[in-house]
Amino acid sequence: CNGLFLTGGTGFLGIHILAELLESGDMVVYCLVRGASQQDAENRFLKLLRFYFGNKYDALFGVRIQIVNGDVAKERFGLSEEAYASLGRVVDTVIHSAAAVQFMGSYEKISRINVGGTREAAVFALAHQCRFFHISTIWVTGNYLAYNTSGGEYTENDFYAGQNYMSNPYVRSKFEA
Repeated sequence: CNGLFLTGGTGFLGIHILAELLESGDMVVYCLVRGASQQDAENRFLKLLRFYFGNKYDALFGVRIQIVNGDVAKERFGLSEEAYASLGRVVDTVIHSAAAVQFMGSYEKISRINVGGTREAAVFALAHQCRFFHISTIWVTGNYLAYNTSGGEYTENDFYAGQNYMSNPYVRSKFEA
């Protein structure tokens, strides 16, 4: 199969990842989009796509850009068992870029998307034997880089480096994800 599942495609980073994917290959990209209905999700996504890129990708909409009406924070993304299994049959890669980027607010609300959504994306990837790419932010480092005057480095191989991740609900959610 030559399909890719993208979460967070309605965000700034996610929609630009989509554009790079469309320009660099011929895969079909299945974008998870929240909507009251399939039509609502498609309209919402098309509006954002046109906001960033004009009509450049209109011909690919519904062809190489497929909209999956769902919610990253819900079990099975809120999809039926059949829709979930069907998606798993057509994709071999997951790029998880969905996030609630809020530095203030309820940890429970933020973590529902950032931690729960990451869990759901990872569960999907494992269940369907997909490659899994999780995109986070520099905030996963907490205050480590801000206060490390020795020019320290923080990489994907680091987990806990003494960063204060509990001081902010967003930072905590990205660390826990």
